[in-house]
Amino acid sequence: AIVDRVLIWACCAALLPQRAGDATAVVVAMLTAVTVSGLNGYLQSPMLRLASVTAYTAAGAAWPSFCLFLPLVYYDAFEPNQAWPLLAAAAALVACLTGLPANTSLMVAALMAAAYVLKHRQVALHRSRAELKHLRDSSHELTMMLTQRNRELIEKQDYEVRLAMLGERSRIAREIHDHVGHLLSRSILQVGAIMVAQRGDELRQSLSALRDTLSQAM
Repeated sequence: AIVDRVLIWACCAALLPQRAGDATAVVVAMLTAVTVSGLNGYLQSPMLRLASVTAYTAAGAAWPSFCLFLPLVYYDAFEPNQAWPLLAAAAALVACLTGLPANTSLMVAALMAAAYVLKHRQVALHRSRAELKHLRDSSHELTMMLTQRNRELIEKQDYEVRLAMLGERSRIAREIHDHVGHLLSRSILQVGAIMVAQRGDELRQSLSALRDTLSQAM
């Protein structure tokens, strides 16, 4: 926007030699136009824009030198989807035709059209940058969300693996418990049967010790 304003100001200033006879009015018009353009570009106030553009247009109707810098002032007024700047610009150009030479008026009209095109280009560029920024923020948020989701899935997967591992351990322990308990019970019964069948004290004593050991294991 600053580059557009400088470019329009330079083109308007190129028309000054045609108004060399009224140097004071030209300087006042230029300073006023620069001030109005700077305030409108900085404050971005619709009310200030309407009041300042209207006042400058009225000044252009009274002093033709102000018409030379109408494109710079109207650059901020050419907002999309607004009709009043076009009507005001048409009225200002009519005033230029009555106060300026025909060739100068045509140049001002051409610069006005150029300001209109540059303003709409700047608005479209600003909108594109805003959309790009929004898209970048959305992409960043989506990346963060996906990263968090992946982390949660990994943690859930690890939890399920640990849960499956504990379940398998419990199954193995249960099978070992049942199988070994069955074998120990059978061994105790077998030892008891052998002790009933044998008559020797020494052998019965050894078998009794074996039975006690198996019972303790059980």
